[in-house]
Amino acid sequence: MAHTIHLASQDGLKALSIGSPNSTQNTSKGEVSQISIANLIDIPDGQDIQYNSIILQISRLEGFLNQSLQQREKFNTTVKLIYNDYKPTKATNLLLHVCTRWNSTYEMLVRALILEEAYSQFFSLPNMQSYQLNALKWGKVKIMIDFLEPLYKATQIICGSKYQTISHALPLYILLIRRIEQACHQYNVTPIEPSAKEMCKKLTKYVKILITKIPAICATILDPQFKINFFYTNEATLASLGTSATTLSIMLQEEAQKHFKQSISPKVDLTAQQHVGLFDEMYSTLAEEVSNLETEVE
Repeated sequence: MAHTIHLASQDGLKALSIGSPNSTQNTSKGEVSQISIANLIDIPDGQDIQYNSIILQISRLEGFLNQSLQQREKFNTTVKLIYNDYKPTKATNLLLHVCTRWNSTYEMLVRALILEEAYSQFFSLPNMQSYQLNALKWGKVKIMIDFLEPLYKATQIICGSKYQTISHALPLYILLIRRIEQACHQYNVTPIEPSAKEMCKKLTKYVKILITKIPAICATILDPQFKINFFYTNEATLASLGTSATTLSIMLQEEAQKHFKQSISPKVDLTAQQHVGLFDEMYSTLAEEVSNLETEVE
């Protein structure tokens, strides 16, 4: 699931680069080592600033600092002077964007925003003023952080769980889709809309498969955290997926009846011990189905 969410975020970030003058440039660390700081000049400040160009600028500036121990020490000195709670063990460096690492872009932007004051102060030096992020760009950094945060939190929930998460699969996917769709209306900015659509497209592809799996439906409805009420409160999202809470409820009832009819004959008077044995058998069968589905989702 975490990998699926990562793929969705990558599709969304790629959509941010559509129409950008820097969209075809490689942002790998290998390339960063070959560029000069003069290549970091972005397009003119204004409403036409591309979101992905800001990501590229922060990533390349981190690469620039990593190239020179002298520049790195100067930046760390700036951090010490600005932040009174500085500690030697505290992370003070900007983070480099690595597209294959989960939530890499989000973490890089969050770190940059935390160090915004030091960042602005350091690049206010006479020979670096052209490379600052102005207030408009920092505002867009905040928008991107808010936009990517639900994906980050979902990944943390999944990776931090020490128990079976099959009952969380459908709710996480559905809530992510709903939150991303809300972002389009919340920000009302053109670059976010195609990005949100690409993310939803990727997540929808997987949730449409998952929502046909009986173990996933049963696990969610039987989980006290969600129950059938979760699906009824998200009817709009379910409708976009081609189903409804009532349909899922019926699927659960039909599956329960099927297992009951297969396991118990009405002509046989079972003892309490036999009932327990049948329950254990049905539970083991369902547990095996859940385990197989967990493997498929991963």
